[in-house]
Amino acid sequence: MQFKFIPRLIYFAIIFFATFLTLSCGDSGTGSQNNDITAITGKVTLEGQSDHSGVTVSLYRPIALDSGLVTFNQQYPDVGIPISQENSFDHRKHTPVTSTNTSANGSWNITNISREDYHIVATHPDWGWRYVFNYSDFETPVNLRLSSQEFNGIYLGQSVNFVNNTIYIAGNANFEQNTQVNFEGVNYLIFKEDNLSVSFKGELTFQPGAQLFLMSENNTNCSIEFENYNNLAIENIIALNSAEVVFKNSNFQISNSIFY
Repeated sequence: MQFKFIPRLIYFAIIFFATFLTLSCGDSGTGSQNNDITAITGKVTLEGQSDHSGVTVSLYRPIALDSGLVTFNQQYPDVGIPISQENSFDHRKHTPVTSTNTSANGSWNITNISREDYHIVATHPDWGWRYVFNYSDFETPVNLRLSSQEFNGIYLGQSVNFVNNTIYIAGNANFEQNTQVNFEGVNYLIFKEDNLSVSFKGELTFQPGAQLFLMSENNTNCSIEFENYNNLAIENIIALNSAEVVFKNSNFQISNSIFY
């Protein structure tokens, strides 16, 4: 009888212990799953406006970088510019995970999302867009400003500052010799139609760390031109589309830039 009793006791203990573990793991799993769900909040302001509604805020997952370029960067670290999310991501080519719109005061809130890295993109049809790359700090609100300017024609005797702007080129734009143009922060230059060019002939300054992204809205034969410069130093120009960069009658040095 003892021989039969002991296995039954052990069997009962195993069943009880397994059931206890199953319930415990089930509770733990549910808690972990809840901890993996979070929210992101923030505010987007439109420069010079009182109504900040109508801005779409979207979350995108980081893109897969070109494996060939990544391998090249690893093999030749001193050649070219390292490929990254910052110089490769274009939200117009990808589908967002989720989106929401701002209220009149610019606030927005995205809930029920998993804890992972996201690119946050704020867009408006008339104000362009602004990016936040690899966001993972879900405790800190994301506050952004959208600022845009449109150019078309000849500009003489003016001082123009581009500071974190979306620059729309609506027609051929020429900044002549007696103009002063300053680039600071991250600026997007977007051609709105085919066969457009923007030319710079006046005083031109790129502040340290300034970035200029050249883009077109599926348009062709567009270009940015620099003419009659002596010892022009340019860095951080990234052409995400097929916009041409042309230097005429100029001595120049260009660095840390990407052209497709």
